Amino acid sequence: MSKNLCIYCSSSERLDDKYYQFGEEFGARIVQEGYEMVYGGTTVGIMGAVAGSVLKNHGKVVGVVPKGIFDSLQHFEQAGVIVTDDMRTRKEKMEKLADAFVALPGGFGTLEEVFEIIVRKQLGYHSKAIVFMNFNEFYDGLLEMFDKIYEEKFAKHWMQNLYFIANTVDEVFTYLDNYVEIFYIQNNKVNTKLIRASLKNIADALSTEKDIFRTHKSYVVNLAKVISVSGNAQGYKLHLENIEELIPVSRSL
Repeated sequence: MSKNLCIYCSSSERLDDKYYQFGEEFGARIVQEGYEMVYGGTTVGIMGAVAGSVLKNHGKVVGVVPKGIFDSLQHFEQAGVIVTDDMRTRKEKMEKLADAFVALPGGFGTLEEVFEIIVRKQLGYHSKAIVFMNFNEFYDGLLEMFDKIYEEKFAKHWMQNLYFIANTVDEVFTYLDNYVEIFYIQNNKVNTKLIRASLKNIADALSTEKDIFRTHKSYVVNLAKVISVSGNAQGYKLHLENIEELIPVSRSL
């Protein structure tokens, strides 16, 4: 079953050609890795380069466009199009359709979209993978700002786990392939008692004598008990009770 990858990136036509070339390469990789593409729906900029490449390589694309700007945008005939009432409902629809999010180089619109999806993950509204694709070291300055935010305690260090920084395309898809969805716990309160996990992590969780479930990064959730495991070809779920808190641990784990 294919998964939808939501791509946030620039629609500018004034960029260096290397960004459009990278977009084409990334689009081809989306198809190669078995994903379908969800994006903001246009034929220009990096957005158009990625979507056009997905279609060229016989992949599927869905563009989500607010009706206020629908007529002003060019659209790929082969792509599906969903028209929403406004920008807010556009983002909501993209989030619902997506199984994961990747931010390629982009401007203020790209940053606004990916920041909102990070905050919504922080608050427990979703548990999907979020990746910054740091092509050409584009996001280095932003990452320095992130470091300042953590250093000055405007955000807690565990929040680095909400997203992943990839410096190569291989790193993007390796992360996505091994990603474990986990609902973060705010103020020691459980947002949900369902933690979705891969079959491997379920096996690991059930085979260990320890009372922890390890995520893909450097955090664990204290568990009192694994109640049961259920699943099918589309995925598996751990049914948990008495989740206590998210605690940082050494990356050596």
